[in-house]
Amino acid sequence: MVSWKLPTKYTGRGSFIVTLVLLLMLPATMIAPLLTGAVDWTTTFAFKDGGVLPSVITSVDPNYWYWYLYTSKESRSEDGFALTATGIAAELWAGAASSSGYRCRHLVNEMKMDRDTPIPVNSTVEDAVLPCIEIHNLTWDQTPWDENVLKLFQENAPSISLVNTSPINSQFWDPGNAIVYDFKPWDSRKHFNVDLEYTRFPSPTIFSGTKKVLLLLRRQDTNDCAPVVASIFGNDSSMAQIKNAYPLVQNEYHENCYLSGTISFTAGAVKSTFSRFISSRVIEAVGNYPQIEPSLWTEEALFQMPDVMSRITKLNNSHVPTWDNVDDYIRAVTAISYMAAWDAFYSMTDNTNPVDLKVNQRVDMLKAQVHRGRVYAWLAINMLLTASGIVLLVFEALSSKCQVTDGPTAALMTDTSALEPGSRSSLSAKSHILNDADKQLRIVKDTGDVDKWRLKLVTKQRT
Repeated sequence: MVSWKLPTKYTGRGSFIVTLVLLLMLPATMIAPLLTGAVDWTTTFAFKDGGVLPSVITSVDPNYWYWYLYTSKESRSEDGFALTATGIAAELWAGAASSSGYRCRHLVNEMKMDRDTPIPVNSTVEDAVLPCIEIHNLTWDQTPWDENVLKLFQENAPSISLVNTSPINSQFWDPGNAIVYDFKPWDSRKHFNVDLEYTRFPSPTIFSGTKKVLLLLRRQDTNDCAPVVASIFGNDSSMAQIKNAYPLVQNEYHENCYLSGTISFTAGAVKSTFSRFISSRVIEAVGNYPQIEPSLWTEEALFQMPDVMSRITKLNNSHVPTWDNVDDYIRAVTAISYMAAWDAFYSMTDNTNPVDLKVNQRVDMLKAQVHRGRVYAWLAINMLLTASGIVLLVFEALSSKCQVTDGPTAALMTDTSALEPGSRSSLSAKSHILNDADKQLRIVKDTGDVDKWRLKLVTKQRT
């Protein structure tokens, strides 16, 4: 054992070696704040293999399309399909704001997700097919409809709905109720055949063109909508469009003030290279959008849009601000209604060519960041600890023995065989230091002899 008293006095060459070693070691015990006090913790993420996701529901009976067509438009008295799409719209709209302006979203049905835990938000899926709509332009009529246009609308209004419910029916007299429509008759029943085997799916189509827009501002006391009393969209002093409102449903006491216009858009579907989960069940196309392609359900979704839009706005499923925001409101309601109607068909009837899609599951984590200069400084100071060991090793290599020896310990470990070679094995464990101050050692033999020898060991410092 080697012991030192600090600070050491100069007694010759090498007397300050231990002091030097300790000075080299000291900074290493005090540098923790150099790193820990300057660490910036940030959130980051990585992706891992999340398995596969079936692109369609293989357990749904494809006969649904058959029975959908079996019920003729004239005999429909319920709007179950529109309500299903309205529920889908609520999920498509829920959650964070869209990075794509509600262009391409798709609801992943629960039946497709054969897993114990939901897919984390911001995970991605590859090559998913999503409904997509791109709205190009929206203009509002500057003058009210003339009598001929008004008469044409009133005569054909019931045909706009697939359940024979006029969009200007009293059940839809809620501010913000809107429809996008044309008078093209629903003719999908041409695909029906009483023999299920010969019932055909529609051909893939893409829509690119214009349709009419009708928006109810509010119901108020009759004054020919001049002016329109302040509504959820504002008043005529803040919105120029409101000055063009006109009564479409009017009696002696009350009237409904509407805006009419024209909307231009392209609708179909896209196969997105990467789609992001914005909730555990909703995916949205991200990155550069591929060109919109024809889709099996484009035309049928457009036929359903007036009914879906009427119910979305009546149930107030939208989270789009309305005040002084008529244009964006119509754009958002139009887009989400199309995607919801398309999803309702896709998830219930499209059972062709199922494909497993690869999921990249997002894993959130924390990342520590520190300035590179601090890292190098920390490493340099820690190198002093290594240097102290090197100094000590070199010095001991140059010395024949330790600088200062602890006398009592050295005495106990001294080889006494030279004193009595034949009796070494009989030394007792009771041997002990007799007097620490005088460095005397008492050696006891197993035979019981006591004080057989007394030794005085003196240590000297070598210079």
